[in-house]
Amino acid sequence: MGLDPSGAADGESGFISRDNNDPTAHNYCEATEKAGVPYAYTLNWNVVPWWSTNNPAFPERTASKEAPRAAPYLADFIGRLGEPPRVIVLSGKSAQHAWDRLSPRLDTDLLRGIEILRCPHPSPLSYNAVNRSDGRKNSEHIVETFRRAYESARNH
Repeated sequence: MGLDPSGAADGESGFISRDNNDPTAHNYCEATEKAGVPYAYTLNWNVVPWWSTNNPAFPERTASKEAPRAAPYLADFIGRLGEPPRVIVLSGKSAQHAWDRLSPRLDTDLLRGIEILRCPHPSPLSYNAVNRSDGRKNSEHIVETFRRAYESARNH
C-alpha cells in the first residue's frame, strides 16, 4: 500500500500498478517476482488515493492531514472486496504513518484477522539504499516482506 501514485499513474493510467512504466513500479515488480508472488495475489491501493504530491493546486495537502479523511474510503474499499485481504503490506514510512493515523478510525471488525506488515518503499531512493538497522539493502527487506505476505495469504 503506497501513499501517492507515481507520475505514470497520475498522468497516464490513473492507477498504481506493477505494470506502470516508472522506476517504482519496476522495483515493485522485481521484488514481487523475486519473492515468488503471483500477480493474482496482489492488489495495490494508496492510503490516500486522491492525493498527489504532483498537484500544485493543493500544496497544503499532507499525509497527516489527508489520511484521516481517507479512512472511510479505505474502509469502503476493503468492505467491497469479495473477501477481505489476509495481509496488508504498508510500503514506506509515509504509508505506515498514514495507516497509524487512520486505522483507529476503521471498524475493528473490518480489520479482524488481517495481518499488517511493514517494509521500505520500492521507490528508487529507498529500494537500493542500505537499511540503517542492519546494513542490508532495503530491497532485501522488501522481498522478504512480500514473500512473508504471500506465504501468509496462501496458507490462511
